[in-house]
Order: sequence, then structure tokens, then C-alpha cells
Amino acid sequence: MDVEIKDIEKNGTWQLTSLPIGAKKVGVKWVYKTKANENGEIKKYKAYLVAKCYAQKHDIYYTETSGGIFIYQKKYAEEMLERFDMDKYNSVDNPIVSSCKLTRDKNGTRVDNKRYKQLIGNLMYLTTTRLDMMYVVSLLSKYMEHPIELHFQAAKKVLNTYNDQTTKA
Repeated sequence: MDVEIKDIEKNGTWQLTSLPIGAKKVGVKWVYKTKANENGEIKKYKAYLVAKCYAQKHDIYYTETSGGIFIYQKKYAEEMLERFDMDKYNSVDNPIVSSCKLTRDKNGTRVDNKRYKQLIGNLMYLTTTRLDMMYVVSLLSKYMEHPIELHFQAAKKVLNTYNDQTTKA
């Protein structure tokens, strides 16, 4: 557990903030697992910090269907589009531009590292309803430590694919 917290702090992937007005907090709990080798001997101990999903409200965060549970994120996607000033743009069908090669360019125009991490984190959350986006979001996450304008624009393009989703939901 201590290793997990130290890794989170070392990576700078979270920040302690106040709960926004009107927001409800979702509890968390630690889940402990062991990994065994082929002889059944414990090889590794793992600790995961996970959200208590039972605190989510039915018909706001998810809906039950005959085929299981359907997660929808219309409101969340709309808020993300507004937060990153993408709500006025037309939607795009394909988040990847073949002529755009993502690289670790030290000379590129730097962008706010924190804002880029927020955008990538939001996109990771949205991939639960759009599995087709996982690959491109994982590519973009490689550049979280030193993002440049090219990376930020590519991430905003991915977010813009959700623009169409909000009107159809």
C-alpha cells in the first residue's frame, strides 16, 4: 500500500483538492491480491485503490439492460467538452490523423503539463464507453510528462469525437 501511494506521489498523477460545491464524493477501498508462481508460492503482493462503485446512482451513472449494465456518460462528456473549449466545434469521426506523427520533441511548444494530464485522465475515463478510443488514448498518455502543443491538439481531437455522442445520447 505504501509503495502504491509513493508511486502515485512520485508520478504526480493526483492532487488533493476540495470537493466542488454540489459534487458527491465516491468512497474508495484498498483491494489486496497476491500473485503466485507456477508452484503456487506467493511471488508478489499487490495493493489497489479502487472506487466503491455501489455509491453511484442508478439512471445517472448507469442503466441496467437485458444484456447487463450500460454505462453512459453524456453529462460527463459534455462537461469535458466545455472544460477544454471543444463544445462549439463539429464532431470528428476518426481521432487519428495519419499525417500527424507523435514524437517526444524537446523543441516543441510546451503546454501546461497539469492540464494535459487532466485531459488524458478524462479521456481514459471516457474509454469505458468507447473501447475504440483506448489505443489512441494510450498512445497520448506516453507524453504526459513533457507534452507539447502537438500532443495537446491530438488529445483535444480525441475528445472532439465525443461531441457527436452527446447529441445522440
